[in-house]
Amino acid sequence: MARGCGIDPFAEKLERALCHRDMARPQQALRLLDELAEAPGNPSLDVFSERSAVRESLGDIDGAIIDLARVHAVNPDLEKTLRLGMLYEKRKAPGIAASLYRKMIARSGDSALLSISLIRAETDSGHHDEALSLVDVKLQSAALKAPWLQRKAEILTAAGREAEAEMVLKEALKDLDAIFKRRPVPIHRVTRARILRQLGRLDEARSELEMVLQQAPGYETARRELDLVRQMQLQKKSSDENR
Repeated sequence: MARGCGIDPFAEKLERALCHRDMARPQQALRLLDELAEAPGNPSLDVFSERSAVRESLGDIDGAIIDLARVHAVNPDLEKTLRLGMLYEKRKAPGIAASLYRKMIARSGDSALLSISLIRAETDSGHHDEALSLVDVKLQSAALKAPWLQRKAEILTAAGREAEAEMVLKEALKDLDAIFKRRPVPIHRVTRARILRQLGRLDEARSELEMVLQQAPGYETARRELDLVRQMQLQKKSSDENR
């Protein structure tokens, strides 16, 4: 029918698959994408890219990696590198993810997203000194040092160096407060709240986040951070009561 009406059957089936995906019917989308992937002479990498996303949504991380790696081998751009790296991280293979990020940096230059992803992967691989070195490079040129200091504290904590982590967090708070007095924007307030949470100052962190959400009710990052702070407050209260 599609061919008789002058419509490309392949494109029409792909469009139906994407409609199923958009309507939260991943199994139906996957069935059509499987048919397209197995079609003789399939010329479209979009099929494998879309099937990777659907497989990931269904929890098939290995299948998602296989499909996206096929696309990435032909077109290794930033977006696909970050997606594929994150899939490897979900697969508990941060070393492979770190290698991908490094190759992309060597090929196309550094970016904040690549640096953050590489630091996370190196930390999860247990390469704490390497991750710290990467953060220190960023700190040399950062106008606002607090977010990078916060990441440094997370790495130090992961390495079991809690005392050093606390010192770095206090340094981050001091750096942020100096800028905060001049420009108290919501994103800086959320960063400040996150640092306060890491320092165990939960009441102060909650106050900051509630203030942000009064100003910007749709700020989802602030809402997620507030949910985490509330959860930690409940855990602390329960722990104190059980002593």
